[in-house]
Amino acid sequence: IGARSLEECLLIQLTQFDDDVSLECRIVASYLDDLASNRIQKIAKAIDVSLDIAQKACDRIRKLEPKPGREFASLRDVRYVTPDVYVDKIDGKYVIRPAQTGICQ
Repeated sequence: IGARSLEECLLIQLTQFDDDVSLECRIVASYLDDLASNRIQKIAKAIDVSLDIAQKACDRIRKLEPKPGREFASLRDVRYVTPDVYVDKIDGKYVIRPAQTGICQ
């Protein structure tokens, strides 16, 4: 969730697997654009593996969540912060005024 890029996000997720993910990590680190464009044959040739092995590795990468924070949020959870007061600078002086709360005063 704290990843700085899509690449880093996917690599973090791959480190959670118990089996060897070195091929998947190599594809994410060097061939992410090719993966996004479905250029599996190009990836297979570049990393010197069969098309079937490259396809399986790419399929595994595609099952990862590019935005893992999504599962913790929903549109119903959106909350807006409303200030209690506003501070305005008028003619070089700061003026504090209460926010309108919508409640009869």
